[in-house]
Amino acid sequence: MYMKKILLFLASLVIISLFFVNANKAWGSSLPAPAPYNENDTSTTGILFGQEHSYSVVFRANGEAVVTARLILHNSSDKPINEASFQVSGATSQEMAVYQQILPQRCTKQTYDEKARAYTCQLLTDPDYSTTAYGNYYNYDYGNSSAQAETYYSKAVISQTGELYRITIPKPIDANKSGALIVSYIAKGYVKRSIGDLFTFEFKTLQVPERIKKIRVAVNVDSDLAIRGGQSSVNYNFDFFGVSQGGSISTPIADPSLNRAVSYIGTQGALLKTASELSPNETFSVKGEYAKSGWRLYAGSVIWFIIVVVLIFLIIYFGQKLFARKKSATFITESSGSATSIPLSQAMPMPSAESDKDSSIKLFSLRNNVAGFISVVLVILMTWFLNSSLFNTMTHLLGNQVGGLLLVLGVILIGLIYIFCIFGPATIVASKHGWRAFIAVMISVVFWLIIGMVLATVLFGSGAVSSGTLNYETP
Repeated sequence: MYMKKILLFLASLVIISLFFVNANKAWGSSLPAPAPYNENDTSTTGILFGQEHSYSVVFRANGEAVVTARLILHNSSDKPINEASFQVSGATSQEMAVYQQILPQRCTKQTYDEKARAYTCQLLTDPDYSTTAYGNYYNYDYGNSSAQAETYYSKAVISQTGELYRITIPKPIDANKSGALIVSYIAKGYVKRSIGDLFTFEFKTLQVPERIKKIRVAVNVDSDLAIRGGQSSVNYNFDFFGVSQGGSISTPIADPSLNRAVSYIGTQGALLKTASELSPNETFSVKGEYAKSGWRLYAGSVIWFIIVVVLIFLIIYFGQKLFARKKSATFITESSGSATSIPLSQAMPMPSAESDKDSSIKLFSLRNNVAGFISVVLVILMTWFLNSSLFNTMTHLLGNQVGGLLLVLGVILIGLIYIFCIFGPATIVASKHGWRAFIAVMISVVFWLIIGMVLATVLFGSGAVSSGTLNYETP
């Protein structure tokens, strides 16, 4: 009998853990896309000058990281700059490719020609690399005759010394102007592999000898992998490395597919981290975990969840025992001049049905806490079912075949089921042990809901292992 109860209890814990695992995936995948950089946003503009970096990192099952970065360079000097440098930290790199992104001028003033039925540009200004990094800026008609202004990519010359790269900028950046470099490489060393194909990563941004005004990192994994905190959102497929091998240094490239891929850098990912005002040679680290399956990714969290819940029940059980001992009474009888102590259960008559009613609100009653735990399990199972693909399919099919009245009745039925899940166990216990038991069970429901939310946040949330930290690297 006790074995059946233990098995049922453990099964309930596994079901709750499964809910948190699936809920964590759902919450991660339903998060809205981050807002693009806003040129009017002054929240991260503590320094007037400095580079601006965006990174998209895709981790693979072999431990490699495919990194694509967009580095915005601001020339605040009075001379053109034709060189840049950076260093790869925390990993070894290969297949390094660097392109200079050359944006067309913007039309800031235009007029409409009635006869030609077209806009004509009256004033062209320099491109703003900062505010157009994440917009649909590319291949836009600026009114320059009938041709569209195109974005070009010029392959840069790279010289390497260890992990230090020096870049010769194809088109020098004039004084008080801006430019952008597109960097792509494969890195090994960011990932540590554990038993059961659990991967722990720590990605570090490029180390540069200048200040960085803003930095943004988007982390993804291949589509067949699971990452803690969400799901992979890789939605572009462009072979940067194919371009690097086939491109010519003397011939710039104009490719709409490359434009789209560049526009996604640093904007979409399962993990998104930002930082600002980095000092020279300071890097930004992003940590996290991914695995080949969701169960392996959250196995440790599930085990810890079960351990914590079991410990809570043990505390309640022994607390009830201790409380019962203190409340137990003994009756003293005199026999032959000596005092004899006999237990209350032997001195009292057999209890009546009325004596089964609780005389107080027993918060440490194992019975009440088990009932409250069952109530929470039922609520979680009902919520999981309503968010499942099976329920969505059922509602879609029924919605096309039944009338509005039946749908209303269905909503009412779901509400009644929820009421039973919340109050049913408490009502069943109260039918035998009185209204005080009902209150105790409902307090237990609130207690277990709080415990569940805390454990879900600590053990299953993306913040459990993912973080972003600043590190000063030795030049």
